[in-house]
Amino acid sequence: MLETPLSEWVDLGYMADKTGFDEVTLRRMIDSGDLPAMQVASTQRTFHKIPRRLVDEAYSAVMAGGQVELRAFCRQWSARNAAPEAVA
Repeated sequence: MLETPLSEWVDLGYMADKTGFDEVTLRRMIDSGDLPAMQVASTQRTFHKIPRRLVDEAYSAVMAGGQVELRAFCRQWSARNAAPEAVA
């Protein structure tokens, strides 16, 4: 099983700040299956955590002079980093 420390997960606010997308758009990408996320539900609210590496790698790709279509980047990142036992 792939073990990732909790500090490796970020919230939608972090991703919104790094990418310039608003949280509603990011939530839509999660709902459509384009953005990998962990959904955490409590009695009062539901929130999502996103792999920090995905956000940081997308940011680095752009800052290095590349052009990134976020939806495609997330799909490719997910394919490269998928664990065989991952569930939807």
